[in-house]
Amino acid sequence: NGYNALHLAALNNKKDTELIELLLTNMSLNSINKKDRWGDTPLDRAYKYNKSPIKQKIIDLIRSKGGKRG
Repeated sequence: NGYNALHLAALNNKKDTELIELLLTNMSLNSINKKDRWGDTPLDRAYKYNKSPIKQKIIDLIRSKGGKRG
């Protein structure tokens, strides 16, 4: 479906941002802004589907590394 690890972490992480921080440190900007088959970037996935208390923290982290919405 065109997902990468950041798509899944942005969508599913509910308790901490450790994994997202690790991924962002080791991913290229192209990977951070990769669109899945529906045209969603990892940042889109966080906005649309992450319903956790750390949602805004995840969004801020991805944006701080150049993440954009699809």
